[in-house]
Amino acid sequence: MVTQFAAHMQRTGAERWCYAETLESVTVRSESYFLDSAGSTNDIFASGLLSLEPAKGKPDSYVYDPRDTSGPEVEAEACTTGAALTDQSVALALKGRQLVYHGAPFERDTEISGFFKLSAWIAIDCPDTDIYISVHEIGLDGSSIRLSTDAVRARYRNGLRTPELISTKEPLRYDFDGFTFVSRLIKRGHRLRLVIAPMGRILETTFAEKNYNAGGVVAEESAQDGRPVTVVLHHDRDHPSALFVPLGPSEGSI
Repeated sequence: MVTQFAAHMQRTGAERWCYAETLESVTVRSESYFLDSAGSTNDIFASGLLSLEPAKGKPDSYVYDPRDTSGPEVEAEACTTGAALTDQSVALALKGRQLVYHGAPFERDTEISGFFKLSAWIAIDCPDTDIYISVHEIGLDGSSIRLSTDAVRARYRNGLRTPELISTKEPLRYDFDGFTFVSRLIKRGHRLRLVIAPMGRILETTFAEKNYNAGGVVAEESAQDGRPVTVVLHHDRDHPSALFVPLGPSEGSI
């Protein structure tokens, strides 16, 4: 059943069904896009880079205070209107409280098929926090389509069976490998956007348990336990943070 389900997929963008012998064969190769910046990454209009060259820039950071409850109505409205995949109001509302990276425009129509992965060197100054990752396709007119997402609770960065609270301010490697499957033909001139943000700000609704960053039993904590966290993302020679983009076969080959 798994093989049969995986073998048939819809390539959005091209809007047609495709067939592959195995799920693994859908991804022909993976391209590494290194995160880099010149010091400005907190706004979709002043973002960092997704580059094919290894990064050399200084770390980027945002501050998240789980006691700040302003703004959840933005995400709720997007979900209510059915525009959650294309609405950019959340990204605009999070100005200064997120990290944004854009890739260069694709030089030709390019199929992305498979699972994104992100390897990121992150330092936090709290025992715990939740980090939300989203990847978007940005059109020539600035429109956005959310392609896939993932999230990690810091204490579970080494696996759900081994919770480990963070006890250092040094950068640790976080592997985001739980992205949902995607198959889409990205048109020439379009580009990718990577957003790294606090989950509490993205999903400040009934959709997710809120982590107050204190390191206790999350289900038993409340605002009085809340601690602001500074999340610092490193991207240098010793800490290469990269987004791995799954590239599918050329048009017409499957």
